Formats: sequence, C-alpha cells, structure tokens
Amino acid sequence: MNSKPRPAVQWLAFAILSLAWGSSFLFIKIGVSHVGPLTLVAGRMLIGWLAVSLLLWWQGTGLPRRRQEWGHLLFLGVLNTALPIYLISWGEQTIDSGVAAILNSTVPIWTILMAHWLLHDEKLRPGRIAGVATGFAGVLVLVGWPLQIAGNAMLAGQLAVVAAAFCYALGAVYTRQFLSKVPILRITWVTLLSAAAVSGSLALIVERPSLGSLHPASLMSMAWLGLVGTALAYQLYYRLLGWWGAARATSVTYMLPVVGLLLGVIFLSETVTLQILAGAALIGGGVLQTNRG
Repeated sequence: MNSKPRPAVQWLAFAILSLAWGSSFLFIKIGVSHVGPLTLVAGRMLIGWLAVSLLLWWQGTGLPRRRQEWGHLLFLGVLNTALPIYLISWGEQTIDSGVAAILNSTVPIWTILMAHWLLHDEKLRPGRIAGVATGFAGVLVLVGWPLQIAGNAMLAGQLAVVAAAFCYALGAVYTRQFLSKVPILRITWVTLLSAAAVSGSLALIVERPSLGSLHPASLMSMAWLGLVGTALAYQLYYRLLGWWGAARATSVTYMLPVVGLLLGVIFLSETVTLQILAGAALIGGGVLQTNRG
C-alpha cells in the first residue's frame, strides 16, 4: 500500500492512533447521552468525510475509475466503518465506555484467526500466538471487573460491541485482500462517503433528529469523533495496515482499554484497582510480543 518509514515513525503512528481511537469511547458515551446513535454516527462520518475531502483535494489524489474498486470501497465503508461504529454507539447506551473499549480489544483475536485462513502471508506463528494469548489474558483480567458490575441486563450492549470487533477484523482482512494497492486517501474518502450516506439516511428515517436543537455536547462529540477519531485515525490505521499487515495493525485495539479506562478515571471519576493495572500490563506485553520481529 505504501513504503515503510523508519520503525520510530511507525510506532509514533501506532501511539497516536491508540490515543485517537481510545478517546473515541469517551466521546461516544458523551454523544449518545444527548442524541441517537445513528445521528451521532452520521454526524461523525460527515465531518470526517469533509476533512478527508480537503486532504484529497490538497494532495490531488484521484477518485476510483474502475467499477470494481468502487464496489469494494463502498462495501468496506459499511462493513468496516458504518456498521461497527453504530454497534459501538448503540452498545454504549447501556454499557460504560471503558467496557466498550475492553470488548473492542478482541479485534486482533478475530483478525488473526481470519487472516490465518484467508491470507497467504499472515499465518499463525508461535510468537504471534503467545502475544495474542498474553493480550487476551489482559483483556480477561480487565473484563472481570466491569462486566460483573454491568450484569445480564447489559448483555445486548456487550454483544453489540463484540460484533463490532468482528466487523473490524473482517474489514482489515478484506482491505488486505482486495485494496492493498489503492491509495490510502482514496480508501478513506470513499468509505467515509459510503458510511455517511448509509448512516445519515437511516438516521433521518429512524431517529428524525432536529438538527437545529442538537445539544452542544453532542456537537462537540461529533467534531472530535469526526476529525480525530475518524479522519486522522483512519489515515493512520490504513498506513499501519500497509506497513504491518492485518493481524499486527489491529493489535492497536489492545491499547484501547488502557486509554479508555484512564480517560474514564480522569473525566468520569472511575476507580483504578490492582486488577486494572495488571490487565493493562498484560495488554502492553501482548502488543509488544505480537509486534516482535
């Protein structure tokens, strides 16, 4: 997809992406407190698409010319953008943002399993298996705390976020399989356009938002999610996907619980326990092990 820069630049992109997506769970929680999930997703996608449109115009990147490429990109916009972001937003109506971040960190588990079967160059290896196991152990340590509080009444919200993680994993493998040579800006522009059109149409039909009376907090959330959590984040993500492959790139989701829980402590006065610290340490170790070599 693009040439590899120095490892330090790759890791900087990884760190910024972790912060951008990790903070998204907090702003999603704020947003769905004042507006419906479809409306939040539509606003986020539209703002993100407008920002990427400026980049596309500035860099002079052309639009797809082949019908097949348009088809892949429009489908990816639904599979890897609109659907999973809606599922997370819908789920966060009933579960905490930190819980959503934790459940979303199952993406690499799904990705590695699918990549092993669907991609010829991303087979399971002992080091990768060990990293996944370590990271997943950290997720289990963290999950034991919030899910006990959540209870069975919030099961639907939890399952929605797990389904979103599956969509992200399938989208990563799909991108590597069919769109590895497509310019990153083109992928982002078309997928955000597709996601904005689908979510916007559904929002107008299902939720019928009153655009003139949107709460300032929802507008702030849409702006942050659109500019940072979408336009910037997807640029970095598709670059990592090209540099590292599907399995390694999606290991960024192991960092999201750490960022999400820390932001919960800072802005929502959540409590940090030894259990949380132990889970965070295991997740960090899993990311390092997965990316070794």
